[in-house]
Amino acid sequence: MSVWRAAVTMIACMQVSWPVDALVTGGSRGDPKTPEYSKLIKGSDCGHAKQIIGKYQKAAKVGKVAGAARGAITQADVAAGKVDAAVSRAKEIGKTLNKDGELPKAIKDAITSAEKAAKEASKASATLDTELETFKKKVSGSDLSGADVTDEDMVKLKAAAEAAKDAGGAAFASAERVLSKAQETEESAKEKSEQSTGRVRVLISTAEPLLEKLPKAAQEAGWAVDKADATATKADGTLKKVEAKIKDAKDQKPVWEALKEGIKSHMDGVKEMKDPMKKATTAVSDAKKALQDVMKPLNKAAETAAGGGVVSEVSADITNAEKAIDEANQALTALKGKKESLVKRQDRLTEELDKAEKKLA
Repeated sequence: MSVWRAAVTMIACMQVSWPVDALVTGGSRGDPKTPEYSKLIKGSDCGHAKQIIGKYQKAAKVGKVAGAARGAITQADVAAGKVDAAVSRAKEIGKTLNKDGELPKAIKDAITSAEKAAKEASKASATLDTELETFKKKVSGSDLSGADVTDEDMVKLKAAAEAAKDAGGAAFASAERVLSKAQETEESAKEKSEQSTGRVRVLISTAEPLLEKLPKAAQEAGWAVDKADATATKADGTLKKVEAKIKDAKDQKPVWEALKEGIKSHMDGVKEMKDPMKKATTAVSDAKKALQDVMKPLNKAAETAAGGGVVSEVSADITNAEKAIDEANQALTALKGKKESLVKRQDRLTEELDKAEKKLA
């Protein structure tokens, strides 16, 4: 029997203004026992108004419990969907924070927790849905909606609904947390990015002029070596002339021998600098290449920052660049020192040659 029919029957049976025996077919105004225009509807429910009211109240209670369960299922499903959306957004944010696209640990941990909560919500929703279907079969299987449903059935469904509600709430909260953690990590990364970008710019401004000086210094060192070689070759010719004078010299022999020793000594000094100059020049060339290599990721980081991106994980690159800059400066200083020594020795050799040329003239 439907709830509506039960309600109508109940109302009909509740017409207690007149005695039951007055409820006969064909009532009239003249008969006080028969309500005007009334008609007795006979049935199994007549005379059982209290029982009908109880069944009606239970039907309403059953409907309320079922409705709450359906709402809990919807809430849990929506929460799981919200987690999926939040995780997708968090991953988008996270991938921009590391140069290799790997998610930061804080975001990764938050996503793991959120996905677990979403899984629990979906599981609770599925369990509740199964319970609700069983519950609905009992509801529809009775003459009066919900008549066969026991209190135990309702308690069981309520418990499953409460579990789904809790799981859905936890999933909602985890979705908010994962987005919050992603935004927090992004802000922190941007702050660090600004600091790193500032240091990167300083290193670039230091490295760029140094990279110009290094090849120039190597080139000038090469010229100095060539000039020293030319002077040494000239000294060889002058030395032969002096040696020839020694053979024919008499009282001037000691003078010519002293001149010869002076030329030879300064020639040896110049020649001794050739190998150190070669090594120092090679060191400068190597330092230039090393500095160019370590500056590549920093130049890329600067481009990223200029485009509004986040500069991350450049600490090691900064350290490498600082070291390369120091080593390049050391190589440059060493080469300059060797070059200055070579030039001084060459100048002394040139002075000795000038003395010899004047004496030979």
